[in-house]
Amino acid sequence: MTSLFGHLMPGFDPALLLVGGLLCLIGTVTAARLFSLSTTRSGSQRLLWHVLAGLTLGTALWSARLVGMLAAGASGAGGFAAEAALHALPMAITGSSLGFILAASRRLHSAPLLGGLLLGLTATATWLLGPGEPIAAGHDGPVPVTLLALFVPLVMAIAAMLLVRGRPLAGTLALCLAVVCLEAGAVVMTADLANAGQSAAGRAAAANLALTVAMAASLVIGSGLASLVIDARSRAEIQREFGRLALTDPLTGLPNRGALQDRLRRDLADADRVGDKVAVLHVDIDHFREINDVGGHVAGDAVLKALGARAAAAIGDGEFVARLGGDEFVAIRRFRDRGELEDFNGRIFEAFHAVVETGGTRIETAASLGLALHPDDAVEAPELLANADLAAGRARADGAGRLCRYEAHMDEAIRGRRKLASDLRRALDGNQLALRYQVQTAVSSSASAATKCCCAGSIPSAASFRRRSSSPWRRPRA
Repeated sequence: MTSLFGHLMPGFDPALLLVGGLLCLIGTVTAARLFSLSTTRSGSQRLLWHVLAGLTLGTALWSARLVGMLAAGASGAGGFAAEAALHALPMAITGSSLGFILAASRRLHSAPLLGGLLLGLTATATWLLGPGEPIAAGHDGPVPVTLLALFVPLVMAIAAMLLVRGRPLAGTLALCLAVVCLEAGAVVMTADLANAGQSAAGRAAAANLALTVAMAASLVIGSGLASLVIDARSRAEIQREFGRLALTDPLTGLPNRGALQDRLRRDLADADRVGDKVAVLHVDIDHFREINDVGGHVAGDAVLKALGARAAAAIGDGEFVARLGGDEFVAIRRFRDRGELEDFNGRIFEAFHAVVETGGTRIETAASLGLALHPDDAVEAPELLANADLAAGRARADGAGRLCRYEAHMDEAIRGRRKLASDLRRALDGNQLALRYQVQTAVSSSASAATKCCCAGSIPSAASFRRRSSSPWRRPRA
């Protein structure tokens, strides 16, 4: 491979050419990515990303050009002017930075085109004039190749700036193609110097200088890469934190309703696949309103925090507890035998029956729990949660500090009453109810004895509730 390279490009050091090519390509990709990120920022941060992109690209172009010259053995007095090479570095960095800033400007409609043109001119000037006068004046190679090596980068730089703003991948590929063309043109332009010949000591000095330049440029390009990595990790951490906050109750630190729904769906799917059952416990803290009324919301928050911590400590592997809101919590567990279910119920029950001290006051807490099982009581997650809620409501109605299992024939009556109450409120707000008066007369005298007033309206849930209910439809006595 080395002999083939030497035959095609005699006088060049293949290792140094490879180093220069890698510097240019890596720097170009890094700069394109930095510029792509800068378009999503604003203010001073946007400007800093532009400058960092220009610093990376300018350093990559300059170092690759200088290493390419040294690969041709041009390290002597007739090879390149060191002073001119040093002056080319600030030119490359400044021009690249200004090109990126102009390309991302929002004030000019043609800003991407103008910025890309400036970037292409800067790159061409760096490669053509940076190493010194002998390259521009002493080259007598094929003019079409040289013109192609100069013209294509300009066109591709303009295209790259247009593409980077909306299509980062296409823009990066265009920039890479541009610098590859510049690399090819530079090799052709330095062919005369490579054929001139040089002593072994001169070539060793050129190699050492090239490696020094490459190492210094690698630090700058590496800084750009490090900035990309740090930015990506910072954004990933922020996104993870936002995701955690979105699924966490801020008061208790427990998962919230959204996290519960996601977890319950997964548990139901896994249970169906392996034949397990899923228990859902709905927990209502008894007399929580009284705690708030007596001790204020500070006391209520302290109770919720303490009970949330106890519930989190009570659950084991594969179990889950979340706060729905207010004084409502839900715990879920997959199980196979009755013993696992009873152990789970007992631990959750004990977690919410405690003594909480807040502000020098001891508050005894109790809770009403409702249990619903999958697939016995419901198949889908929303219905399972609703049935557990109904069972908890029945437990609270029967007496504080109890656990009730969902029973369709009893809990559906509660659901019917809730639906009827909701329909009555809606009918009342919509003026859908009317009063009907019925005169009652005495049979013996045919005189009016009383008047009966009835409230009439079309409420379908009332009829269905009377059919489902085993007790007369009347308001319970206080």
